[in-house]
Amino acid sequence: MRTWPSWISLLLVLFAAELDRPALSHPQSVTYESSPAAAAQRVADIHGGAGPWAVAGYRMGLRALKELDLLSPTPHTSMNRFAVEVIHESPREIQFTSVVDGLHAGTGASLGKMNLKWVEVGSLADMRSLVIHKESGRRVEFRVLPTFLEKYRDLPREALAAAGQQVLQLADEEIFTVTVSP
Repeated sequence: MRTWPSWISLLLVLFAAELDRPALSHPQSVTYESSPAAAAQRVADIHGGAGPWAVAGYRMGLRALKELDLLSPTPHTSMNRFAVEVIHESPREIQFTSVVDGLHAGTGASLGKMNLKWVEVGSLADMRSLVIHKESGRRVEFRVLPTFLEKYRDLPREALAAAGQQVLQLADEEIFTVTVSP
């Protein structure tokens, strides 16, 4: 009978325990009413931080799921991740493209599932986000409010986390307009 050194035995036990852990990429417990800390963590897990633009995208994604009657106690289930197509149109600047990561965090749509895309537009006046329910064709369109744009545009890096926390506390009507059709 072969005897393993104690450190190898410990390694095998830890490896076995790790295999039994659930994946971290898409938590199943984030809801529209989630705590600010849980929402910020969800955005940071996807984006690397929870600044105001990524948080705005997250809020748009959750609001879209609510408007499309896809928001459930577990909105990031596999059904909802595939039920929508998400398109964000913005200028090619990180603060504005960060909205895409927030939409990913809020809806579960992704590039790999081919239901999340970014389209470059030349003007902030043309910036918008669309969430389309594939089955029904219903669309939810978001446009960031000029007051939001003015307040959170071009913030220094060290101010992003605090600004993201502020955005988590705002009413939707202070961040964006929503148009649902048909």
